[in-house]
Amino acid sequence: KGPKSNYWHRPSREPVSTQPLDWYLAAASGDKTDPSTATEMSAPAQPPTEGAEGTAPGGGPPGPPPNTTSNRRLQQTQAQVEEVVDIMRVNVDKVLKRDEILSQLDDRADALQVGASQFESSAAKLKRKYWWKNCKV
Repeated sequence: KGPKSNYWHRPSREPVSTQPLDWYLAAASGDKTDPSTATEMSAPAQPPTEGAEGTAPGGGPPGPPPNTTSNRRLQQTQAQVEEVVDIMRVNVDKVLKRDEILSQLDDRADALQVGASQFESSAAKLKRKYWWKNCKV
């Protein structure tokens, strides 16, 4: 096998992709195209294997299919995206409920303000009434 480029192979670490988050979200939903360029992404070129198909080099038992790791990573990414989407749905629901509660609280505060104004004007009228009544006596 020939040497791999640094883009696709990093020693002691998983490959790091430079694709934007939109591409991952599109890939998680089953869309294989990059939304910004509408071009299809392809897997990196693999060098041809030597020997019989389905056997590992050196005549050992066959290794896992090359797409297994890729599929596993894709499934993990899809699961993470689904988890984030679920969390965001819960957060949006909480924000909507909070907005509803704040709206109700604002209505109650307005009603309380109207009641307080009425009480204040009634108290002032009553005070004047009894002040005049005390003056006449």
